[in-house]
Amino acid sequence: MKYQPFAYWIFALIAGILLQKNLSFTSEILNYAFILAVFLVIFLSFYKALRLFFIFAAIIFFFVSGALRFEQHHRPISELPENSIQKEIIQLRITERLKSTVRYQKYIAQPKTTQNQLNNNQKLLLYVKLSQPELHVNDVFWTQGYINRITAPGNPHQFDYQNYMMNRNVGLQIFTDTIVQLKCPTGINWNHSLSKFKLKMKEELLKQGFSQESRIFISSLAIGDRSDLNADYQEKLSSAGVMHLFAISGLHVGIVFGFLMLLLYPVLFIKKGKYIRILIALIVIWIYAWFVGFTPSVTRAAFMISVYYSTLLMQRPANLMHTLAVSAFILLLINPKQLFDVGFQLSYSAVFFIGWLFRDLRSFFPFHRKPWRNYPYDLLCVTTIAQMGVMPVSVYYFNTFSGLFLLGNMILLPFAGLLVIISMMSVALLAGNLMPVWLVSTLNKAFDWVFYYIDLITSFKSFIFKGITWNWVQVAILLIILIGSRNVLRKFRVYKLIPLFGLFLLFQMTKLMDSFKFNNKRELIVFQDYKGSILGFRDGLHLDIFMQVEDSAKSLDFNVIPYTFHEKLKSLKVFDLNDSHSTHFYTKDHNTFKFNNQLYTIISGNPDSIPNSDYIILHKISHQFKVPRHIPNIIADGSNYPYIIQSIQEDAVNLHYTATDGAFLQVVE
Repeated sequence: MKYQPFAYWIFALIAGILLQKNLSFTSEILNYAFILAVFLVIFLSFYKALRLFFIFAAIIFFFVSGALRFEQHHRPISELPENSIQKEIIQLRITERLKSTVRYQKYIAQPKTTQNQLNNNQKLLLYVKLSQPELHVNDVFWTQGYINRITAPGNPHQFDYQNYMMNRNVGLQIFTDTIVQLKCPTGINWNHSLSKFKLKMKEELLKQGFSQESRIFISSLAIGDRSDLNADYQEKLSSAGVMHLFAISGLHVGIVFGFLMLLLYPVLFIKKGKYIRILIALIVIWIYAWFVGFTPSVTRAAFMISVYYSTLLMQRPANLMHTLAVSAFILLLINPKQLFDVGFQLSYSAVFFIGWLFRDLRSFFPFHRKPWRNYPYDLLCVTTIAQMGVMPVSVYYFNTFSGLFLLGNMILLPFAGLLVIISMMSVALLAGNLMPVWLVSTLNKAFDWVFYYIDLITSFKSFIFKGITWNWVQVAILLIILIGSRNVLRKFRVYKLIPLFGLFLLFQMTKLMDSFKFNNKRELIVFQDYKGSILGFRDGLHLDIFMQVEDSAKSLDFNVIPYTFHEKLKSLKVFDLNDSHSTHFYTKDHNTFKFNNQLYTIISGNPDSIPNSDYIILHKISHQFKVPRHIPNIIADGSNYPYIIQSIQEDAVNLHYTATDGAFLQVVE
């Protein structure tokens, strides 16, 4: 840390961002704190004897700067009118294309004219029916639809898409099936032209007879379009531990930069050729980043490379750790919400641990004078360290770890550079209408063999570990163990293992505490399911599900399985909603059940009479239904139409609607 002053500043900045995210201080308080911190730094800078206080004041300054930048970057969602039955007529401008769903094209758009006074900087998540024409960046048009907030997760441990989009300052969404008065930008508009060019290239790939595998890789690696990368392919690549090879990432930026430096080697023979070579390569890298749409991973990598080589241009010694700290510091000042982006965390974890552990791990393998003989050992060390470095964070978010990463990377990573160059050359040939038929068939066969190998290694299912759940404390412990392992690798002594062993015991203790907590949970859950009903009885590590839904497999995967993963449940039984079943802590008889000494009744349609119950659960209730006065608590699940629930809310004393309030949980104390 002595030679990494930016490390202190970046930690202070991150702490300020985290504090502001969780406590939300007002801008007035933060502005006063910032002015005070600036005054302290300036005042103490004149007194060398108070250097320690100056460093402390500088840390406070960056701490407050982090909180202030997060507050400045955080854009509150515009207030919507209470009565949102009427469709909004709104003029929008496309700012970004997203991956389409089965039914909709997806975009991020910014309002230009609207009936409601939306925030000027408010962005909307736009869903357009697939029957409508493709839209491009900077297209302006009129449409109409219901504007509402992006839906929060309705069930425990579901992916929080609302929070994910809020980190991109997108809080509202609109669904539409009508696009009118579409206006393309006039004159030179590079982003719009690039968007149209990418769509044309995708159409050419299909027209020229490229296989689906070829289209996936070429589109992803050359133009940054991952729309063809469906869930099945994504799961296979992830299971093989090679997702980073076939989705545009920082690795490919490094490959392109290395290829450029190789092409520009003759420039070294002219005056100041070393600096000219670096400068040209950096300019081309940023053009490439723009071409693939400034995806976060590419932008981060381009920025890291720019910081690293800028130190060389300034004739100062380059340092990877210093580069990491400086680049992260600047990126978080620009956009503090990047801190909560999974890609940001994974990228910096991988590069940090490569820089932290590579030399010490590499020392265990022989060195040869010929560089090509060292390559397998270098590749083995880099792959292992990068995978171990990202493993805690990756498991925390995705609950999966692939033990096949060595098989995938050791064989495919050496060809990654070739794949990138081939993909870019293919796009260039397509753009010039010069693609020969023999090359199409050759590439199809090559990519078929690549995917055949991926299919082969992913057939070893026992090496793919799913359903792993670690909390943030366990992730922190594992990261500290990885950081501390350098001391052991550098000069092995048995006593150096003692603190690591202690941390590992602490890790196991936290897992035992989790197991104890989960094993003693008893609860009733009414899950939220769109147009369906899911009722769950949880007894320790076992869950009984009673359901009536349109697609049982999809509902289980999307609504129930995330809960079972994170709660570490061992067994799951599924019944029909009308089935009867009894255990020692609940008794269910068709449409009534007793839980925690309370009686529940499931009612459908518009029954003539409702028995006395502590709770009633509404299932596909009729619009003629009248709220019974003798029922104190009502639960309405997702099978009910929203307008029906809205009509009875005024008469209900205590109504819980899962579509708006999330899943209903009752825990046995």
